[in-house]
Amino acid sequence: MFYIVISKFDTLLAGARKIADKCSQIYLQNEIISIDTFTGRKFLDSDILYFLTNDPIVSENLDIANHTGVYIVNGKYLISKTVKSDTMARLDLADIVTPNRWIISDSDGFSKQISRELDYPVYLKNEQHGKAIKVPDESIMSTTLSSIDLRDGWYIEKAVDDNNRVHKKVYFVGNELFTDGETDIAFNTDIKKKIISVIQTLALDVSSIDILIGASDYYLIDVNHCPALFNSVNAQLAFAELILRMSGRILLK
Repeated sequence: MFYIVISKFDTLLAGARKIADKCSQIYLQNEIISIDTFTGRKFLDSDILYFLTNDPIVSENLDIANHTGVYIVNGKYLISKTVKSDTMARLDLADIVTPNRWIISDSDGFSKQISRELDYPVYLKNEQHGKAIKVPDESIMSTTLSSIDLRDGWYIEKAVDDNNRVHKKVYFVGNELFTDGETDIAFNTDIKKKIISVIQTLALDVSSIDILIGASDYYLIDVNHCPALFNSVNAQLAFAELILRMSGRILLK
């Protein structure tokens, strides 16, 4: 059985249903369940789980799932607790263009020493999930920093969503890239290969990648480990087929 695990704190049920529909089309048994009902549920060794949520309690449930022997989609990545700024740093090392970033360790020290040096506008981004707060100039940086809990982990990123750059979402499924069905990503095959290589080193089975594309440049701004694959029917079907292949390998063990 393939379980798609969602949370009441997300709005991803529609995406879960689209993935489930593609699974049903290829006769793959599936069920959408809430993470609230996870504890106490009994899984089989042949089951596969996909946490379609950034809910913090996912980490608390990884051990429960691992003790049963089920396969967790993106499980190695989740267990490694890789934060977003580390992911972006790996992309930098692969010569993939990302915005400039600054790690926040102390709000007071940061606001006094670095705030004036930033190239505004910038985003405050959470290390664990997709929350981002745009800060247009230095005048509101201190106030914005004081409004968030830095213990959650945050970093600052140069805002590059200007100069008529177009936002594209690309999906990585089973070592292939899929677009949203409109146009192909506007950079060369070498860059695509580099992106695939980095995603593979992160041990991700599936992910979404956000890219801003300009007339003569691009910036990769985010990698998400729990995509709903909303905008690509091809990615949804590829994901269902990937799970089917995984289930076949598990049953053969």
